[in-house]
Amino acid sequence: MVDQHMMPWDRLSWPEPTTEAELNAQMALRIFLLGWSQSPNDRDFDRLWRFTKVVIQILWTAQQLPGTWEDDLE
Repeated sequence: MVDQHMMPWDRLSWPEPTTEAELNAQMALRIFLLGWSQSPNDRDFDRLWRFTKVVIQILWTAQQLPGTWEDDLE
């Protein structure tokens, strides 16, 4: 049975991420697709794409830093 609230990409077979970079990329893609599905016009697409690029840059930068956020909790 298909959930009426499922988005089309929820039916895709997402590969299990094996690295933090793959997990971050999947999260950024899902954020982009969810936002675009809410308002798929050209102006909103451009704003959403710029936002998604910022999210990707933040995730990439965080991944490049030594240590993890869990280290900060100790």
